[in-house]
Amino acid sequence: MLNLKQKGMTLIEIVVTFMVISTISGIAFVKLGSTSGITAAQQANMMVNQIRHAQLLAQSWGCQLTIVINTTSLEIRNKNAVTGKPLCSSAGSTISNPATGQAFIISLSNNTQFDNMGTFDFDIKGIPRDTSTNAILSTATLFNLTGGDTTYTLSISHITGFVSTNGP
Repeated sequence: MLNLKQKGMTLIEIVVTFMVISTISGIAFVKLGSTSGITAAQQANMMVNQIRHAQLLAQSWGCQLTIVINTTSLEIRNKNAVTGKPLCSSAGSTISNPATGQAFIISLSNNTQFDNMGTFDFDIKGIPRDTSTNAILSTATLFNLTGGDTTYTLSISHITGFVSTNGP
């Protein structure tokens, strides 16, 4: 009777193991080691999500919030001080992002920027309003975000406040 005990790995097993490790590390390098960072499309989607978040905060907190769009950032501020609502207690101040506890300022990166700047408010029903007159917006509000040679348009519906993005 033969007693064959295998010690070590065969050449085939070593090669297969090496190929699997190489493939996984190659994928990780591409995902994590990319110098391009966040693309303009990803940043446009991020800004849309942050504006939607601000709309929901205005509704759930019961206070009017102002969205300020600068060339390279989006900031969410409290419009008016509301008595009895600690989250809305100081007018004009940048609110804290409930998810992070930090000031609610989202910055763009990789030479991505807004082509136009502006402000608008979300009231306690989530309806977009003109910051200076407090009137409901009469047309959709549009902001263009450009990164490299691509431009994405962020659109805030004047009726429902629905936020969307369009691009290439």
